[in-house]
Amino acid sequence: MNTAAYQPYAYDVLIGIDVDKKSFSFTAQDHNVMNRSKKIPSSPEQLYNYINNNFLQYPRPLTNE
Repeated sequence: MNTAAYQPYAYDVLIGIDVDKKSFSFTAQDHNVMNRSKKIPSSPEQLYNYINNNFLQYPRPLTNE
């Protein structure tokens, strides 16, 4: 990724996702104190719903480790 194109402070929350065959692990953190980690079964629909239900108010990029 071009570092000039990515401005981390342009986003309120960053969500890093570790994708596995059986599960998704992810961590969401903001610029202040929030730092949530969660592991769910490998279900894109469940991940999408969790993110939208908990972080819909934040503009956010998604990253894949």
